[in-house]
Amino acid sequence: MKTLDIGIIGTGHLGKIHTKLMKEVHRANLVGVYDLNKELAKSVAKEYSVNYFEELDELLDNVDAVSIVSTTSAHHELIKKAFEKNVNVFVEKPITSTIEQAEEVVQLSKEKNLKLQVGHIERFNSALLSLEKYHLDPKFIQTDRLAQFNPRGTDVAVVLDLMIHDIGI
Repeated sequence: MKTLDIGIIGTGHLGKIHTKLMKEVHRANLVGVYDLNKELAKSVAKEYSVNYFEELDELLDNVDAVSIVSTTSAHHELIKKAFEKNVNVFVEKPITSTIEQAEEVVQLSKEKNLKLQVGHIERFNSALLSLEKYHLDPKFIQTDRLAQFNPRGTDVAVVLDLMIHDIGI
């Protein structure tokens, strides 16, 4: 199997995690990182000993696939830009800010025969998987936040996390 050249777009909280973990993937060659926040991207590139790309097009010209780990509002344009360069995409959830944008990029991936994968890691959370053997029919759910609130990822409604099932991904 071929080693894939991979780029990371976005070097914030999750982007840094993607960068760290991608270096450990056996059949992946982490080419480098890009972020609009140039100082943050340079810092992450230095910390993980990877290339920093000042221009998005330069990164896209040197990879087979990208991991898009930016704000949700940027996903649509970044996915389209990657597809224009014939680059496969892994994007963190939610896929886009609107259902219409999601439908557009799914259609583009089909037309260009490119991979589009949306990250839903919580579907594989061992705590959730352990519940599969039980028939649950809750009438009331109460939750308590145990950690300090982090506004990261609150730029779109949580309902969009579920929309990928409706558009066939």
